[in-house]
Amino acid sequence: MFKNVPIGGEKGKLQFRWEIYNLFNHTQFNGVNNIARFDPQGVQVNAAFGQVTSARQERRMQGSLRFIF
Repeated sequence: MFKNVPIGGEKGKLQFRWEIYNLFNHTQFNGVNNIARFDPQGVQVNAAFGQVTSARQERRMQGSLRFIF
């Protein structure tokens, strides 16, 4: 989105700009620890089994102010 605001007559204007990437995106998990480790008695010893280890890129926003003459 951007908005132009005239300044100092016809020649100058100020532009407010706002850019958003992945606006309607929800969290997308990328990696899950799916390695089950067992000891000799058959007890599962991997405490992180089933936990999410990473996610894809989050929302990104940036704003800018530009003077055009």
